[in-house]
Amino acid sequence: MSRSLTAVDVEEAAALYRDGHGIRAIAARFGCSTRQVNVKLRDAGVQMRPAHGAPTVGLDVAEAQVLYAAGANLRDLAAGFGCSKGTVARALREVGVALRPTGRRAGGA
Repeated sequence: MSRSLTAVDVEEAAALYRDGHGIRAIAARFGCSTRQVNVKLRDAGVQMRPAHGAPTVGLDVAEAQVLYAAGANLRDLAAGFGCSKGTVARALREVGVALRPTGRRAGGA
């Protein structure tokens, strides 16, 4: 059972969301459902981003493109930029990057 967000939690969640963190990451941080985070943020008057919209604030697509071309994987890029793998993949595709197949790197054991 997930816990309920307190008023203080909602304030912190709102600040995280405004800073570009995703709903899933916020829910995981507070140990609650994504639905609860959505409802609480809306009730608090937070302007919500469109689902699957523009990349989060912290994602520098040009830098991600360079790092990906140098061999970085989506998971590591997402962790470094503070967003999801899907956000990184979507942003890279939008600028014309052909994504590598997922799984082991070439030449791995």
